[in-house]
Amino acid sequence: MSNAYDSYEVTPIYEDAYPEGISPRTAGLALPPVSPTETHFAILLLVDVSSSVSAHIDDINVAVGEFIDAVKSDQYARRRADLAIVTFGGSDEVKTVQDFRPVCQSEAPRLQASGCTPMGAGVKKAVTMTIERGHMYDDMGTPKHTPWVVVISDGAPTDEYKEAFALAHQREADGRLATWFIGTPGFSETVALDLTPRVLRLANHDYSEFFKWLAQNTKVISVTHTGTTPQVAPLPEALEVVERPIPNAWYANL
Repeated sequence: MSNAYDSYEVTPIYEDAYPEGISPRTAGLALPPVSPTETHFAILLLVDVSSSVSAHIDDINVAVGEFIDAVKSDQYARRRADLAIVTFGGSDEVKTVQDFRPVCQSEAPRLQASGCTPMGAGVKKAVTMTIERGHMYDDMGTPKHTPWVVVISDGAPTDEYKEAFALAHQREADGRLATWFIGTPGFSETVALDLTPRVLRLANHDYSEFFKWLAQNTKVISVTHTGTTPQVAPLPEALEVVERPIPNAWYANL
C-alpha cells in the first residue's frame, strides 16, 4: 500500500545548505526514513582509506559489517538509525560509499585503501550531508536526534582543513552536530583535538571493539527521548580518552 511518503523527492535541493565547492547534486542518492513518525538518529562514518590504512582495511570492512548486523538485530534501532559511509583517500579522494539510508536497508561496504589523506574535504562533505539529512527530516515532519559524524583515521590531513573544521565547530555550537574522532596508531592528536574534544585512541587497531561500542550507543539513542542526554555506554578497554579529565563539551549535543 502506498503512503504520503512514497513520492517524496529523496534528493531535495537546498543551495544555501552547502558550503562553497560542494554541489547538492554530488550528495548521492539518499533514502527516506522507513518510519518517519519516529525519532531518527543519523550516523555518518567518515573513514580514512589512504595507503597507510591498507594493512587494516579488511579489519575495518569486517567491523563495519558487524556494526550494521548488530544494529539490524535491534527492533527499534534498525528502523530509527540512518547510516551514511564516506571515505577520504584513494583515487576518488572523497567518496560517498553510501548516502543516508535506514540501517535495515544498509549493507557492509568493501573499502579499499590507497592515496593521500584529504581529511579536510572529507569533513566538509560529511557535515554537508548531515545538513541535508536534517532538511529531509524536517520536510517529512520526522523528529530527530543530533547527528553523529565519526572520523576514523591513522594520519593527519594532506589538504587544507581549517575551513572544514570551522564548519563542524559552528554546527556543534548550534547544537546540530556531534563529532567523534577515533585515532589509530600514527594519528595526529593535535589535529584530532582541533576538530573535536571527543577524541579516542584505538589500541592495536581493534576496530571491532569500537564498533560494538558504537552499536550499543546507537541502540540506546534510538529509544532516548529528544531533549534527553543519552546514557553513553562505558568505553571498552580498547578505547582510551586522549584528553583527560573529560571536558564538559564531550557530552554536549549528544
